[in-house]
Amino acid sequence: MPRPIRRFVVVLSVAVAVQGLAVLGADTPRLRVLLLTGSNNHNWRETTPVLRAILEDSGRFVVTVTEKPEESTGADFARHDVLLSNWNNFGAKGEQGDWPREMRAAFLDYVRKGGGFVVVHAGGSMFAEWQEFQQLIGATWGKGTGHGPRHEFEVRMAGDHPITKGLTPFRTTDELWHRMVVAGEPKALAVAFSAKRKSGTGQDEALVRVTEFGKGRCFNLTLGHDSSAMRPLGFRALLLRGAEWAATGKVTITASTVPGDADIDRMLVAISAHSFGDSRERLVDVKRLVYASVGNDALRARLGTKLAALLGTKTSAECQGFVCRQLSIIGSARSVPALATLLVDAKLGVHARAALERIPGDGAAEALRVTLARTSGMARVGFINSLGRRHDAKSIPILVKLVTDADPQTAGAALDALGAIGGLDALDALLAVPSV
Repeated sequence: MPRPIRRFVVVLSVAVAVQGLAVLGADTPRLRVLLLTGSNNHNWRETTPVLRAILEDSGRFVVTVTEKPEESTGADFARHDVLLSNWNNFGAKGEQGDWPREMRAAFLDYVRKGGGFVVVHAGGSMFAEWQEFQQLIGATWGKGTGHGPRHEFEVRMAGDHPITKGLTPFRTTDELWHRMVVAGEPKALAVAFSAKRKSGTGQDEALVRVTEFGKGRCFNLTLGHDSSAMRPLGFRALLLRGAEWAATGKVTITASTVPGDADIDRMLVAISAHSFGDSRERLVDVKRLVYASVGNDALRARLGTKLAALLGTKTSAECQGFVCRQLSIIGSARSVPALATLLVDAKLGVHARAALERIPGDGAAEALRVTLARTSGMARVGFINSLGRRHDAKSIPILVKLVTDADPQTAGAALDALGAIGGLDALDALLAVPSV
């Protein structure tokens, strides 16, 4: 896919997904953002339009982008409520890209008088010698700072603050920075565990920090390595609420790390035609949501119902196989009928059976028992194994008959399943078989 088209698709997907994050009236004043970009040791050309889309599509912000922030003046700053840095001159030689003395003074004056400043990911990785700047942002990349490979981890809220009030933990795939160089006393609002097996520190690391500087405020968000790391609702919720707080000192944006029904529907439509070789980004979005729903009964029920509704439709076989795997995690009795219809499907049967094997309740076991009677060969062995793993006592009479089956694999699987079920009923049934 050509890069301009890919960038458009990324921005469009973020714009669509952010619609459910904020509900604002038509008369709500828009906060003016000056987005500083044009230089970064990350792909600023990809992330800048995504950041702009997240902010503007919330309805709370209007964004102006400058790719030459070093040419900005105090008058430029004064026309905006908050500055957002997606810029750095990390690794630049000499004074390349540096901010002139006059600009530095104007910047500090702007913040001291009440202006806001937002740092995203590496947007604060510069000016190590500028002590006032370091005090403002609270933490930066420095000697000893690092991160392991990009991986999935859980972001947890920490402390009491309007930005994170009501937000629940969420999962993301991103860089997890550790041992950042801290200046002053920033307040940590969100953390993640930096696992040693991922080349981390074996302790929690702060990912969101806030500071106050004169009458102004800074929101420092370490997440957001690239556009895919900006997809989770949690990232967007933090960015929107953090930017509003930096601009005004208050948070009015209604945002959540948990998507609503319309958001879930859009996510599922996005995976409906998935085929082998396609990007797995949208599958990962749904998978994260599945994991997040494990501790949220209401979300789990809604998501399980919507996933089950995709089965047996015109969605791709790859999509339906993926859905079965997710229902093996969050499926319930309401998922059983849809899964049961796939049990004899040549491609999807194994996925449906694996899901039913893990779903609690006799309804799932009954679907397996009924279909067992209609199968033969290795497919039948699979159903026998599933009933054994479920420790399904009601299948004992069926399994006992199969112990003497002419097919040795069927007979062996039936014996193993009875052993897995265990108990006196299974033992008595086995003892009643003359040939055993």
